[in-house]
Amino acid sequence: MTIRSVFSSHRARSPETSFSLFSIYVVLLCTFVSTADVFAQQTKPDAVAESSQENEQETNSEENPNSDSVEKKDETDSPVIELDPNLPDVIAKYAPRAIKKWESDIVKLEDKNQQEQYPEDAILFIGSSSIRRWDSIAEDIAPYIPIQRGYGGARYSDLAYFADRLITPHQYQAVVMFVANDVQNQKGDADTDLDDIDGLVRHIVSVSAKHAPGKPFFIIEVTPTQSRQSIWDKTKRLNAILREVCFSTPDTFFIETAETFLTDDKQPIERLFVEDRLHLNADGYDLWASLIKSELKYFLERHKANE
Repeated sequence: MTIRSVFSSHRARSPETSFSLFSIYVVLLCTFVSTADVFAQQTKPDAVAESSQENEQETNSEENPNSDSVEKKDETDSPVIELDPNLPDVIAKYAPRAIKKWESDIVKLEDKNQQEQYPEDAILFIGSSSIRRWDSIAEDIAPYIPIQRGYGGARYSDLAYFADRLITPHQYQAVVMFVANDVQNQKGDADTDLDDIDGLVRHIVSVSAKHAPGKPFFIIEVTPTQSRQSIWDKTKRLNAILREVCFSTPDTFFIETAETFLTDDKQPIERLFVEDRLHLNADGYDLWASLIKSELKYFLERHKANE
């Protein structure tokens, strides 16, 4: 008998019968509700337990920053960097930043070494984005053959760490280096200490001298730009350090460019730069290449004459 039939039939019954039927209805209803509740509890125990366990784990992680889950995440995101104990202090100081920021870029350049081949009289160009972005370098530097190994944002403080990997895979008649990011005055990313520049640059030059003894090494002066005009005085101090390294190191030469990129009133010539007022445009590279080639020709010819 359904609940609906109980209600339909009790209208024609006596009061006593109606009361009995009503009691039966109440009992049936209670039984139905109780059975449904038990069924629900039996079919979802695992889900409830899992939800409770997840909530407990989340609470523990938030309240306890030293929980296992947090420690494992930190270990993955911040691997321990083991440095060569023989690494000079001036390089070790900047090595963790160099590895974190540029390791993947250096690996890409190493991959290019497996894909490209050059003659032994090529010119190795290393440095920052002005080297990397130089799309017309082969045409601009002709008849010299360039090996282009620049990466954007390079500093002497990280190039010194990667010097062996950038230089020693190659045979060349000279190295040309341009790096322009150690002095930026960029918020949140401290400049390289100028007191460290001498040691960093000398280390890079020494890597080449050991790998290819007697081969000329050229360092290009940092170019004045409108975007960094406010720090030009500090940049001139950096250029003075580079000049001194060249003048006091055998087979190392300084390529002066700054005055050529300035107007008569000592402002950067804006028509030589792209919209960011930092990187050279085609005209800028033409001018830059002419200065570099002039020095290459003079010193390489003199070097060959003395061999």
